[in-house]
Amino acid sequence: MDEMNQMQNQGGNDMPPQNGGSGLGVASMVLGIISLVLFCIPYVCIPGGIISIVLGGVNIGKNKPGKGMAIAGVVCSIIAIAVYIILTIIGASILDEMGIDY
Repeated sequence: MDEMNQMQNQGGNDMPPQNGGSGLGVASMVLGIISLVLFCIPYVCIPGGIISIVLGGVNIGKNKPGKGMAIAGVVCSIIAIAVYIILTIIGASILDEMGIDY
């Protein structure tokens, strides 16, 4: 009986201990890419970008694994929000020059 318990205990120890995942970095990167691809949809770009920046900042600040992915997510989100704002301003100025109410 003791041999059987020892075999069961040894079989489950093949995996290394985990020190925490890189979930925040992955989430930041995914949301950043989605915000960048869908920058023309404000209901996706702005909230996704803000959440991505927050998650990436938390990951970078706590020095967790996935720091590179978090940085990529923050950069993509900032670019997406900036492109959306710039294109909105350009579009509004064009409509204003044409005399179209928006």
